[in-house]
Amino acid sequence: MTVTMTAGQPLRPEHFLAHAAQIEAIRMRIVLIRITGHQIGRSPAVFGRHSGSFPDALHARYARQDELMARLQENLMRAVGGMRRVATGKAQLAQLAAADSTSPGGEHATSGEPSAGEVTDDLLGHIARREWVDGWLSHSAAIAAPARAGSYDSTLRATAVNAATAGIDALRQLLEDVTGTPPVITHRANCWSAMSQELYGVSDDLRRCLERDFTGRDHPGVHAYVTIMADNVWSLRAAGAAASALAVAITAAGDLIVLTRDTIRGLVGELCTDVIVRSADAQPVAVRTLAARIAETVWRIHTYVNALTVSLTNLSACLGGDDVDEQ
Repeated sequence: MTVTMTAGQPLRPEHFLAHAAQIEAIRMRIVLIRITGHQIGRSPAVFGRHSGSFPDALHARYARQDELMARLQENLMRAVGGMRRVATGKAQLAQLAAADSTSPGGEHATSGEPSAGEVTDDLLGHIARREWVDGWLSHSAAIAAPARAGSYDSTLRATAVNAATAGIDALRQLLEDVTGTPPVITHRANCWSAMSQELYGVSDDLRRCLERDFTGRDHPGVHAYVTIMADNVWSLRAAGAAASALAVAITAAGDLIVLTRDTIRGLVGELCTDVIVRSADAQPVAVRTLAARIAETVWRIHTYVNALTVSLTNLSACLGGDDVDEQ
């Protein structure tokens, strides 16, 4: 059928079919993004055994993100089917717009409620301010630094730590439990960052498609359809912002886990180096003094491990409050 306009060129069946093909291509990109999301591992072990509720919070965020993507995918599928029915004369454009009057929610929050973008910005700001990091870890960089630096002192400490972990099973197991799998954490963050960029790209392409196909088409049905599809454009951007926030949160958690590991190594290195230096200087360490130093080091190690759990639990609370798909 041909839709007559009060201004501009009329829309013919081939125009609707071409637009439907463009929307279908965009929908398939969303399908591929969802597949990528499903392929990202969910094993909490990569964050170590002291990550608190952070893996569970991430999993919940994954689920909510996928629900939002599924609704976007369904919206575009309805639009494709509707455009094809309009092209064959089985439906009117105005009827299509009226039937497809729901969107998953994006920037258009109801009065008094923050938009998805505002909620995501709040989360990113909170992560950047590091208010979620326990005080012990906030000031642990000086302890961890010798384990990372390239000086003679750091080399001695690293050698001592390696010897200690090789000979003390409990210490080696503790470091493994704290560390998890940092390369996998980095991979997950990179995946979510790439998904975020793709979602922003899909949103821009959908906006350009609507502008190219319907700008200047003065018809009530066209106006209603473009308005509804604009909600999907904003929702795609909201999904992109949410994916970006996930990438930032995962990176922040991974960095803190590595900092905790290096802090523990630094504490062990301090203890071992002190004993080595005293022995080299013919300053025997009394058994009671050595026992006290070991007890202090063990206490500090457990304090930092607990600080990691507290910090990641605090970060989990931030993730749990960021419901971009319920705006």
